[in-house]
Amino acid sequence: MEKRRFHRLKTTPEYFRQILLQEKKFELRSTLDRDFQVGDYLLLEEYSTEKEEHTGDSMLVLVTSLLADYNGLEKDHVIMSIELPSNRNLVFVADYEENKGVLLDIKDIIHVEKRKVSCEVNWNNSFLSQPIHA
Repeated sequence: MEKRRFHRLKTTPEYFRQILLQEKKFELRSTLDRDFQVGDYLLLEEYSTEKEEHTGDSMLVLVTSLLADYNGLEKDHVIMSIELPSNRNLVFVADYEENKGVLLDIKDIIHVEKRKVSCEVNWNNSFLSQPIHA
């Protein structure tokens, strides 16, 4: 099974809302410290620049295409077409202490309490990530 990579990225409230409403379907990002690829997932975390902190809201989007090395596009940058996963039953569960995550079908989750998730996972059928790129 193909392994998916996850990238953890800060997103301003304005852009976060636009992506959630599917009004914004692209991300422009630097590639200096990342190697974005089609099929990767972006864990977009809403970040308040005024308060300089995460709001606690996040969403998972799928990279569907890339534009890089294009005349007019700044070197070491990429424009990614993104979309919310078509299967709304998928949930991304992260363990930031271990720097790993897993994409689960919501039917596998049996309990959520104080941001801790109990689940039954058939690891052979789950999309296991490479380390989360923070």
